[in-house]
Amino acid sequence: MAWEAASGLGRALVSVLKAVHGRGLVHRDIKPGNVLLGPLCEPVLADFGRAVCVGGARRDGAPADDLEAVGALLLHCLLGRGDRRGRTERGHLQHLRQQLTDAGAEDGDEAATGCECCPDLEAFLRFAWSLDRSVGGPPPEAYERLLRRLHRGDGPWQRTARACLRSVDAGHFVAWATVQNRVSWRDPTSWKRHDDRVPEGLLVRVTGQLRRGGDGERWLQVDPVWAPEAPAFLLQKSWVLVADSSRGPLLAPVPRVARQRLQALGRPAGPSGAEAAAGG
Repeated sequence: MAWEAASGLGRALVSVLKAVHGRGLVHRDIKPGNVLLGPLCEPVLADFGRAVCVGGARRDGAPADDLEAVGALLLHCLLGRGDRRGRTERGHLQHLRQQLTDAGAEDGDEAATGCECCPDLEAFLRFAWSLDRSVGGPPPEAYERLLRRLHRGDGPWQRTARACLRSVDAGHFVAWATVQNRVSWRDPTSWKRHDDRVPEGLLVRVTGQLRRGGDGERWLQVDPVWAPEAPAFLLQKSWVLVADSSRGPLLAPVPRVARQRLQALGRPAGPSGAEAAAGG
């Protein structure tokens, strides 16, 4: 991804983190797999399973670490890969910092940044590393300074994100989550933004293992997802029934008894249609 597009993604993520940190939370797991695309191609930060409170009992995370991780994510976007060489996330960032702060590396040097030329990203990382981690979140002006480093890229990012949506792998599902606890999905190749059969809501990516029961029912073991207003049954790994309705295919939560049966058997033996309706 070109820096002009990556900087648009970075700008959106910094804005999101400014709000998250303002509520007293540190995400602690910023990575490509935890960034979803919304219906207008806006990034949605997912998976707060490792989040901690700012100034809480745990001292292994600070708001500045999230901002540093955004820099690592942008480097991943530029390279098209995570150049970790078997390192942990923390080890990767420490190695990157050592490279960028090496006295023998000149600004914009390919050996220092790992990409052809990225002075803006280098400046972003250097500023993130300079933030004080011994206190609460960075002051508001720190976020504004980082946003100024990412002043370009809104247009290129939108074009890149739309291209990503058009090329969604057929093994993934494009779903609309609504406050009515209903989710509908259709093949991405036939998906249309303003299809009246799809309830208005938030675009999220639902992945998992799809199986068919002996009675022809379709079951999906959902991987955990997170998005604002997402139905509770998508927040954890669980089975859902893929059912047809007048509004199009829907993902209905599996009743508790049936879910326990599925977990015990490891296969979608499935409840009856009445049970499935009760669960939805």
